[in-house]
Amino acid sequence: MRLPACSAWTRCGPLELTATGYEIETEMLVKVRRGGGRVASVPVTAVYAGQKSKLRPVPVTTRTCFLAVYYRYLERI
Repeated sequence: MRLPACSAWTRCGPLELTATGYEIETEMLVKVRRGGGRVASVPVTAVYAGQKSKLRPVPVTTRTCFLAVYYRYLERI
């Protein structure tokens, strides 16, 4: 999991997020970094208690990749 520094939120101001689902993390990270914020990785233990994950890897990865290209080349802040 990635964790933006607390100072990033005050420096960047309120983020206008448009993504939904798993790709919101990508949008948040891009906008925090563009605003000059720092981001660090932190370990997280996933505990499902016998439940199956509802993550659908192919659609989620596809949407995230398209959004990464969009943020890199098309979106302007």
